[in-house]
Amino acid sequence: PEEVVAHPADDYVADFIRDVPRTHVLTARSIMASGGGPEFGADVSADTVVRDLIPLLAESEKALRVMDGSNAVGVVDRSAVMRAMMEDRG
Repeated sequence: PEEVVAHPADDYVADFIRDVPRTHVLTARSIMASGGGPEFGADVSADTVVRDLIPLLAESEKALRVMDGSNAVGVVDRSAVMRAMMEDRG
């Protein structure tokens, strides 16, 4: 479902999923960036949905470190979440 919502194959699929709230489907993995600084507000699983990242980012100015098991795979900051939310209004 995440791949379909993030990258609809064609206009038909895009129209079909238009009303699906992206923040309930997309995960930290799909919006993360590589890298990051030495300090993070918290660690989150790569499978955490965007809507669950919002309260964590509201509590701290720091980015969240995205973890896949015990491996850090990227970071998510407020900008990434805002972009995901704005695409909901597309």
